[in-house]
Amino acid sequence: VENRFSGEEGLGKYLDLHAVYEQYVNLKDVAKVNYLNYLDQFDKFDMVPLETKRMPQYTSYLADLQLYLEGFCHRVQPLFNLEEVQRDVVQGFNADWDIGKVRGWNSALPSQDDDEGLELYCLACEKEFAKKTVYTAHLTGKKHQKAAAALLERGITEISASVRAEARVAHAKAAREKLRPIARSERLIRDLVRVLSAQRDDTREHVERKQTLTTDELVADAAAAEDDMPAVDLSEDDDDDEEKIYNPLKLPLGWDGKPIPYWLYKLHGLGVEYPCEICGNFVYMGRKAFDRHFQEWRHAHGMRCLGIPNTRHFHEITLIEDAYALWEKLKVGNKSDASKADAMEEFEDADGNVFNKKTYEDLKRQ
Repeated sequence: VENRFSGEEGLGKYLDLHAVYEQYVNLKDVAKVNYLNYLDQFDKFDMVPLETKRMPQYTSYLADLQLYLEGFCHRVQPLFNLEEVQRDVVQGFNADWDIGKVRGWNSALPSQDDDEGLELYCLACEKEFAKKTVYTAHLTGKKHQKAAAALLERGITEISASVRAEARVAHAKAAREKLRPIARSERLIRDLVRVLSAQRDDTREHVERKQTLTTDELVADAAAAEDDMPAVDLSEDDDDDEEKIYNPLKLPLGWDGKPIPYWLYKLHGLGVEYPCEICGNFVYMGRKAFDRHFQEWRHAHGMRCLGIPNTRHFHEITLIEDAYALWEKLKVGNKSDASKADAMEEFEDADGNVFNKKTYEDLKRQ
């Protein structure tokens, strides 16, 4: 049973919607809410704008949400005939969709009395615009001119208001029909939420309670939950005197083999990752380990493979591109310093004349 549920699901007591929650908050033009508020409103699809529902990201979000709820329902209630219930839901949805009574989707069809919207509909391109300025600019485009020429070739020179209205409604119905699978998924998810209403309420209370607990209380709560689970003896040869270390936060172990205190973990910033491309994208945990690694064998080997000396100049440099750029800059600087040294060094001949190094060596060779 334990393998059928994640740790967050608590053996089927709670829903784990964190993955789909991340998808939801990244949708365009939706309210950015916290996880607790999302649990209250994730089945209120009326709050999502229609333009967002037309995007593929929303379709993917709905599919993942429906797939998770169906899988959770099968795991929690394996004897429940979910397929039969869903068939009845789909039949009711199709009947409501055909007569235009699906909640939240009536706005997908234009109103017959919307004269302003009719003026913004282009029959040649079969497209409706939101603003007058955009519609006017569209009339001068190559795509519209090509579509208008195609109408003229078919002998259509004048378009009455009634023909434009009929074409607009027909286009809107065809576009609305493409959205039928999305509306059907919303109806199925609402029904799944109804079946899992108890788990949803428990999840809301569980998350709200966790937000009020400190770190120590969370650790103690997790330990108490683990103690409540039945222990299974997998081997008779195990040492009963050896105590199992409980480390839910994955803290580093100290000198005594036990996790270090959480405040010490935060003080040294051991939860901050510092990647280094020169070291083969190795990740160092904490600033102290990151500063120390520049003089260790792994970083020195990476610099040697790049053909660059591991000097103090390259401290804090972790990207290969940056290391090459700095090395080229240092080589140019070293060449200019050498030329300046040749020009500044003075030599005196037997007659007491003073020359720079290059002139003195040229005269000496004559």
